Amino acid sequence: MATYQITAPNGQVFKITAPDDATEQQVLDYAQQQFAQQEQAPEPQQERSLSQEALRQLGLTGRMAYEAFTGPAKAVLEAGGTAYNLLAPEGATKVPSFYQAESQALSSLGVPEPETMTERAVQVGGQAMLGTAGLGRAAPNIPALAGEMGKQLPASAAAGLASVPASEITKEFTGSDAAAMLAGIGVGALSGSGTAKALSALETGRIKLYTPQQIKQRAEQSYTKMDEAGISLKKDSLQRLSDNIDKALGDARLIKGSEEAVIMQGRLNKIKEIFGDGPVSFNQLEEARKVLNDLRINKDPAVRKFSGIAVAEVDNYLTSLSGKDLITGKNNVGDAVKAVVSARKDWRNASRASILDEALQIADAKAMDPKASESELIRRGFINIASTPSKMKAFTKEEQNIIKSVAKGGSLDKVLSFVARFNPQRSQLLAAGTIAGATQSPAIAGSIATAGLTADVLQGILRRRAAEQAVKSIASGVPMRRPVDTTGSGLFAGFYNPMEQQQ
Repeated sequence: MATYQITAPNGQVFKITAPDDATEQQVLDYAQQQFAQQEQAPEPQQERSLSQEALRQLGLTGRMAYEAFTGPAKAVLEAGGTAYNLLAPEGATKVPSFYQAESQALSSLGVPEPETMTERAVQVGGQAMLGTAGLGRAAPNIPALAGEMGKQLPASAAAGLASVPASEITKEFTGSDAAAMLAGIGVGALSGSGTAKALSALETGRIKLYTPQQIKQRAEQSYTKMDEAGISLKKDSLQRLSDNIDKALGDARLIKGSEEAVIMQGRLNKIKEIFGDGPVSFNQLEEARKVLNDLRINKDPAVRKFSGIAVAEVDNYLTSLSGKDLITGKNNVGDAVKAVVSARKDWRNASRASILDEALQIADAKAMDPKASESELIRRGFINIASTPSKMKAFTKEEQNIIKSVAKGGSLDKVLSFVARFNPQRSQLLAAGTIAGATQSPAIAGSIATAGLTADVLQGILRRRAAEQAVKSIASGVPMRRPVDTTGSGLFAGFYNPMEQQQ
């Protein structure tokens, strides 16, 4: 290759490379092509001055405020248009994007546009926060929209900030608008919910919550200290416990001579051996409780039922102990009663929380079935507790409301439940339908299946978190009020990140 120096008509001198055997005309042609490319190349953008950048940022703020004001209406219109475009037959006229139309109109008026991912994230975060505040002012009596704005506003802002990079990175790797939209909304919801949870943790200070097992261990330690101090239970007091167990089993219609009655009687006889003829220590009482509690994993549901009734009577006995039930040494009656009060409070809280904890453990066991929804299993467990008067009477009115709220779910529970039905893991029939649909329209089938799976997982995470919080709060004896669900703010923020505005 040979190098030639050419002078352009405007006097500019530049060098070109051409084959060694190129004719003069060919060299001129190469020169004309390169000169034309340089003429068409855009001039390098000049760096803005400080005043220009300040005016631009002011314009971006104005754009953010305006788009936040129109955001709720656009979100509804855009959702309908997106659904139609996904389901419309091939060749049908597509519904234009309301986000894109508004954005182009603002740009044509000279309003600055966000240029970088950071600027786009800030725009979406600010729009989401302002939009949430606007909805709160518009509907001040609706807790889901106006409640706990101190958490909803930061949650919305965090959701918007997180949704932009999530959706843009997903679009870059997958090339799918649907996948990017789901990623943005999903990450936004989780980020908003996480922010609200962190703020709640700061609000409650350094209060440590315990599991039912940890609280029971603390109660057992208190009972051990009483054993070491020579404090024991009177024989006639334990007879009251035995009578209460027999009555409770009879009320539950335990039929004498039945298989479950034989099993239960065997355990009750074992307990009598543990107690013996003298005073009974608290450790002996705990050993007797374990004898009954071991039947909670029996394969026969009737045995599990009657075992639970017997264990509940032991717990009720422990929580109602007073000085007249105790045998104490000299001058330590007052200390003994104080120790009992402290231990029985722990035991009462732990035994009540265990009722909820068992619902979670059952859900864990059943969730090994891939067709089962974790959220639905937890919901059923809490509904069963809420609909059983004998179980609910152990809780305060406030705690009963918390149990009902876990069963009911948050403000988005119905929406997530509906979308989660399209999770192909739920049934073989739905999975087959997804595969069949993929042969006709892979994008639509894949988007629906992904949305179903995402909703199912998200709903399970939210309900389990609410259930675990209820269990620990009751076990720890910490006053608990039903929090306003901020997940809606997170999902709402995700809709401020339309695909048409992504770069």
